[in-house]
Amino acid sequence: MITIVEAIETKENLSDDMLKVSPGFFTENVLLEYELAKATPIEISVFDSQGRLVAQLGSTQNPVSEGFWNWDVPSDLLRGVYIFQIRTNDGVLTKRAVKI
Repeated sequence: MITIVEAIETKENLSDDMLKVSPGFFTENVLLEYELAKATPIEISVFDSQGRLVAQLGSTQNPVSEGFWNWDVPSDLLRGVYIFQIRTNDGVLTKRAVKI
């Protein structure tokens, strides 16, 4: 089941439904699913609620327009709100999820 918690920012020709984060409330791992208009380089990052970079999950020359990224959450990550971001040549997609 996919839980979309909230879109924070979308730019240019990106739409809210192009990034899904599940589960919306997480403990051990998070699945990011994305569907872009075209194959493009992507950078995937996680930020805390203060905007500090928590993890740089990946940066890749994405050969396809859709895919997924599984993040094994570090056991020492504090509870709170986290922002998942995919940056492309076309803009930025962000979603919010909560570590419980």
